[in-house]
Amino acid sequence: MKGFLREASVFYGVKVLIKRYFFRVMSIQRKFKQYRSNIALRLDILLDGYRAVCQSTMFVKNPKKKEREFQEKLRNIDPAVRDWVFKRYISYCKDQHAFVFLAYRRKLHQLCFSPA
Repeated sequence: MKGFLREASVFYGVKVLIKRYFFRVMSIQRKFKQYRSNIALRLDILLDGYRAVCQSTMFVKNPKKKEREFQEKLRNIDPAVRDWVFKRYISYCKDQHAFVFLAYRRKLHQLCFSPA
């Protein structure tokens, strides 16, 4: 009887470890999906803004030559290039936010834990 209980307790410990591992993997997958959907939403917001700017410049009465040239260039941007630029901009903003947050955290740590 004692041998059976020892073996069962070992298997139970393994079962708990496996369960914990799978919950962590599922959590990582869920966070990654959320991260990807957030990037897609940000890209959609930028594209909506781009379309709004393109439409608002189309209805300007008697645009000057520079404005007309700008409007043409804006409308003729290759969609692949435009999307690449927007994705780079999103990445840049994410990196800048992380940099500022880490600087804030470092400053807060210095204020809270520095010797007085």
